[in-house]
Amino acid sequence: IRRGNRVFVIDGDTGTRLASFTTDGSVPADIAVVDRDFDGLVDHAYAADTTGGVYRIDFVDPANPGTVRAPGAWTITKIGQNASTGSRKFLFSPAALPSTGKVYLSLASGDRERPLVINYPFPNSPNPGVLNRAYMLVDSFATTGLPVNLDDTSVMEDFSAGSTCTTQSAE
Repeated sequence: IRRGNRVFVIDGDTGTRLASFTTDGSVPADIAVVDRDFDGLVDHAYAADTTGGVYRIDFVDPANPGTVRAPGAWTITKIGQNASTGSRKFLFSPAALPSTGKVYLSLASGDRERPLVINYPFPNSPNPGVLNRAYMLVDSFATTGLPVNLDDTSVMEDFSAGSTCTTQSAE
């Protein structure tokens, strides 16, 4: 049994649980909330888990952010997954920046239980271990092709070896 693999939505006034969503791994960090249409209400929430999954919870219709859903109609969608499925884990909340028709998400994998260089098997060592990465995922509210493989270089640029001023943009 996996523990911590739930996201709960609680009514801040009454403490009543409004909804519960299941993820593949534990969610050890805060949830990032987004007001996409800038009306002062939360439209989406983003969570990341310890198996490298990225999730979006929709409180509104993603195709029409002005259409608010009742709590029973809220949905969770896995929008991203890194290929390591567990060894490259997300332990911190994604940063979210809403823009017209999309949300830019920035997050990084890591291991806060063993953060010291002497504890960590870096990729250039005899025991390569885990190559942690920083990701920037653009959520355009697609309904197909999800979850995006965050390590697929035909979909996501791989800047693990560095980049220059002529490197392509994120889109």
